Amino acid sequence: MSRLNLSIRRNAVVGVVAAVCGYLGGALHDAIDKPAAIRAQRFELVEPSGRLLSYWGPDRNPWIPPTAPKGTVLVFLDPRGARRFQAGADGMALYGPDATPDSTPRNAAQPRASLQLGWTGSPVFQMRGGYGDRMLLGAQYGDVYGERELGWGLSFKALQPPAAAWMGYSRWWDGTYHSGVAVDDGAGRRWTAEAGGPFKPLPRKP
Repeated sequence: MSRLNLSIRRNAVVGVVAAVCGYLGGALHDAIDKPAAIRAQRFELVEPSGRLLSYWGPDRNPWIPPTAPKGTVLVFLDPRGARRFQAGADGMALYGPDATPDSTPRNAAQPRASLQLGWTGSPVFQMRGGYGDRMLLGAQYGDVYGERELGWGLSFKALQPPAAAWMGYSRWWDGTYHSGVAVDDGAGRRWTAEAGGPFKPLPRKP
């Protein structure tokens, strides 16, 4: 038998074996059940050192009372272990460099920006500076939980001096709605105007 014929036969056998193995591998792959879903109680992203970078699961903040339900959130942490971003079913929040780790009380640091749904499901967008100044846009709520929003507007408030401004519409005590603008210079002087009317000074604060 010539070397050429021997080489052709050897290559043909190799080709047949490869084809059979490929067919069997594909059939075995199709026969293995694929999971319809991946289930877990918590997903974590960590550095090679094991430091937690992010997690998706029940809120791990230990300062939530044991009796309070812990919602499911997506959280990103900074190198100090302080959460800088979180998102959940009822809204999202961005924290500034003054954010504190979960191992310490977090009531001192407020979100620098947040988008939340109020108790009626209406959105409220809020931005806050590092010194307490804030801006609020969206639904305006009162103090009674469960009551519908009092109106919608845009408001600004400074911490020092305590100046404030508001523009929007709100529901009055008699059930009617009024739109207008109000300004407070933080020194006891206030002005207000309803839609279509002039600015009117209000009595000076004591």
